[in-house]
Amino acid sequence: IKVPYDIDRELEDENLNISGSFTETKIDGYLYVEVKENSGRINQFVILQSFENVFLITDKVLKTNDLVSITYYEAELYDPKLNKFITLKVATDIVKL
Repeated sequence: IKVPYDIDRELEDENLNISGSFTETKIDGYLYVEVKENSGRINQFVILQSFENVFLITDKVLKTNDLVSITYYEAELYDPKLNKFITLKVATDIVKL
């Protein structure tokens, strides 16, 4: 039996998730969100597309140290400043815990 190709399922499989404390947003061409995991590791996520809860970031609803869960995928994007491709974490959802 041939199963039809399901792009949504493939994207779901590639989605990753982390939880931690919201630390700040930064603007450097795009909007970035920083989240610190319980281990102390700081992750940076770029906002490249709209999603259901993006208002938490764009409307500055989140406050420093709010607990959040971020769903994201990794993408190789070209950085003209560095003249090379870099791996960025692209946020696809954020939930305040």
